[in-house]
Amino acid sequence: MRIEKDRLNLWLEAARQYYLKLSQREKLLIISFFTLAVIILIQQAYLPVQSAFARQKVELERIERDAETITFLLDRHLRLMIRKEEIESSYREVEMKEGVLSYLETLIRDKGGIESGYQLRDNQPRDFAGQYEQTPFTIRFSTTSLPRLVDLLTEIVHGPRPLILTRLDMRRGSRIATSGAQPLNVEIDVSSLRRIESSE
Repeated sequence: MRIEKDRLNLWLEAARQYYLKLSQREKLLIISFFTLAVIILIQQAYLPVQSAFARQKVELERIERDAETITFLLDRHLRLMIRKEEIESSYREVEMKEGVLSYLETLIRDKGGIESGYQLRDNQPRDFAGQYEQTPFTIRFSTTSLPRLVDLLTEIVHGPRPLILTRLDMRRGSRIATSGAQPLNVEIDVSSLRRIESSE
């Protein structure tokens, strides 16, 4: 160890003596060369570190974006699940002891004030969201009473046995000669939902 230290001292002393013998111009060239070499070494060591930090920053930004997206999607999913449960609960509580057609006829007479001249047709049931059967119904009638029409629609949608209102079409008809009233020709599409019982 001592010999190595002595050698290093001898080498440093020889280098110092050599440096002192050099001209001013040669000294400047050597200092410039060493400065350039140190800069290159620092740059070579710094670039990978800088590149690693840049990659890490990009990855962190991506993770933050993903976290925000996941938070938004989870929140949205939770709200949709709550809404789905509310809708299912609403329809689960509805038990049609009478058929939907009979129920609609009762509403048309009692809430709409229409005793005759209406058409009520049930359409082919279809699958709804995999777990339900949706049965559409079409109602056609004419009325001169807007308040009774509002009562009928309110009862269909918000009554104790709610149905889904999918279409409402209203057109003014020809004036009635005897009364001078101008009826509304109304066409409504509503649907009932029924959970499909699992066969398992």
